[in-house]
Amino acid sequence: MAEKTGRVEGITTRLLRRYYQLQPVTDNTCLLIGKSVHVRGKYIKSPMNLVFLPATDPTDKTYGSIPLRIEGHPDAAIYPIRFPHLVWYNPTVRNEAIRQIKALPIASFVLVGFSKSGLGAWHIACSCPDRVAATVIFDAPVARETIPPWETADFYPTPVSWLADLPVRQVADFKAALPPTHRLILISGANFPDEMAALSHALMAANAKHTFLPRPHLKHHWNSGWIEDGLGVLTSHR
Repeated sequence: MAEKTGRVEGITTRLLRRYYQLQPVTDNTCLLIGKSVHVRGKYIKSPMNLVFLPATDPTDKTYGSIPLRIEGHPDAAIYPIRFPHLVWYNPTVRNEAIRQIKALPIASFVLVGFSKSGLGAWHIACSCPDRVAATVIFDAPVARETIPPWETADFYPTPVSWLADLPVRQVADFKAALPPTHRLILISGANFPDEMAALSHALMAANAKHTFLPRPHLKHHWNSGWIEDGLGVLTSHR
């Protein structure tokens, strides 16, 4: 079950959450990051909602864990999606992730995917365009034309099923599904730099707006600094 982690919310954050939960979602950037809004006679900074998709079995700490706090963003509210075992984000797994997301008490959020969960973030953003204000994907096998060997068979048993979900083949659908306000941040790392670059090139060819941060020196790990890099892009462009 999805649940919020991180520090206890202050009264300002609680007021803002209550305010936004009561509003119709007409602009999915409203809850993005650090936007000043007028509440009870004061301009105050809105909280940042982050939904993280897991990339490994919950007991596997080889690549670290979903962080409880983000450096430089102490007010961020972190909502990890949970699975009892390793998953690849095929349609069935995505539907379960979406079910958990829809149960969250937030109107809009930044969706974050790392490695295999980067593919999940790509597709889930398309399925929830009214709630996903931005998507951050780090070091994922987004352009691999053969089925990856890492416990994939239970989720993608045939090459056809794998290719049907491959982001580099889904650029037109992604562009059509998301509103122009959506922000897509791609960050390459040490494991899949060429594939992340290939997806960026495909997006550019389709004139699909996005930001690509080539970081081939970054370790394939939750805590290698890419989250801060991605959020830095979002907060620096108002």
